[in-house]
Amino acid sequence: MSKDFFLNVMIVLFPVLIFQVFYNNPLQKLTRRHTWWVGILYGISALLCLRYPYIDGYGFYWDLRAIPLTLSLLYGGFLSASLSLGIEMSFRLWVGGQSAWFSILFQLAMLLLLLPFVRKFYSFRPRQRLAVVVGFTMVEYLIFLVRLSYEINLFAHLSYRAEAAKNWLFLILYGLLQAAVMAVAAWLLENMISTTRMRDEVKRSEQLRVISDLAPSIAHEVRHPLTVVRRCLQLVRGNLDDQNQKNDLNTALAELDRAEFIISDYLNFATPHAESMTVLDAAPVLHDVVTLMKPYAQQRGLKLQAHIDPPLRVCADSDKLKQAVINLLKNAVEASARSGGTVTLQARVEQSSVCVRVLDTGIGMTEDQVKQLGQPFYSTKKQGGGLGLMVTFRIVEKMSGELSFQSTPGVGTEATIRLPVADD
Repeated sequence: MSKDFFLNVMIVLFPVLIFQVFYNNPLQKLTRRHTWWVGILYGISALLCLRYPYIDGYGFYWDLRAIPLTLSLLYGGFLSASLSLGIEMSFRLWVGGQSAWFSILFQLAMLLLLLPFVRKFYSFRPRQRLAVVVGFTMVEYLIFLVRLSYEINLFAHLSYRAEAAKNWLFLILYGLLQAAVMAVAAWLLENMISTTRMRDEVKRSEQLRVISDLAPSIAHEVRHPLTVVRRCLQLVRGNLDDQNQKNDLNTALAELDRAEFIISDYLNFATPHAESMTVLDAAPVLHDVVTLMKPYAQQRGLKLQAHIDPPLRVCADSDKLKQAVINLLKNAVEASARSGGTVTLQARVEQSSVCVRVLDTGIGMTEDQVKQLGQPFYSTKKQGGGLGLMVTFRIVEKMSGELSFQSTPGVGTEATIRLPVADD
């Protein structure tokens, strides 16, 4: 018995080991091609668990195939789970047996119970995800016991009922084994996700460090000739009588102002300062931002909506927080300007975080574009340098927060700032 279950444990864990060796991205950023591979690997894992079960003296088959199917749905998504379940169900029907259809219907019902958690699964913290996975395993096992009792009565396993005490001890150990193996498999996946994120952060921090070292000297070298040009243009403008020429010089001065603004934005990105970090209610700050940005949206034929649920207690610099949200709203308005529609600002407390979401109905972005957001000087706009979004990433980072994006081409984009709830 121990040999059979040990083999099942190894079969359940082998997809995780393959992910760590051959795949370097977090599972929540899977591309469609990689989702297929996750589904196939977990499907093979479930098939092998079914192929090498422990068979007791009453003809019952015991295995751990429910674990890879559950992990495939939660960590891989709908497509991955469909592939895994299809592989496992095909083999189960090929094997046959009295309870084949009972087994398939039971697995379908269990996976349907998980559907409400799938879309929000990665919004949970790692410990919460582990709790969801292990908790569901225990619920699934309790329902399995009800199903087993029904099968015993249906197929008249009188000898099984005659040794109830001995068999219930085995059932308890089997349930504990399932929970333990599920916890280990999920922990390995979470560890892989955490390690990959940490590696990406180290790489990004190194890039930002180089830029931070170079920024002041570059800004100084650029500002000096701009200042000289400004003074010369102002002197020339004072000696001109032609209004058209004055207008041209005013345009040139306005462009110099824009260049100065870009340099300031670059310096803010490279060396951000949150000098007045205090515990505050973010709700009034967000209301001010909405009031400020509504005319900007209306000029472009858009409607700006706000759904803010106070209090939103965070430790932040109110000016920097306002700047970060303005940058996100400005990008959302510009992305939606062609298609029209609505830009929405949502803010509420979710678990232990204050979540500020900016949703638009604009052109959206591809997976590759979303992955590159926040990279130095990357922008989806033809005339943009990406500085505003880089500044936003740095501001949120300095406030111990997290900025993430979800987008679908042709549908829209959702930007989410998560800040820790502050203690009073």
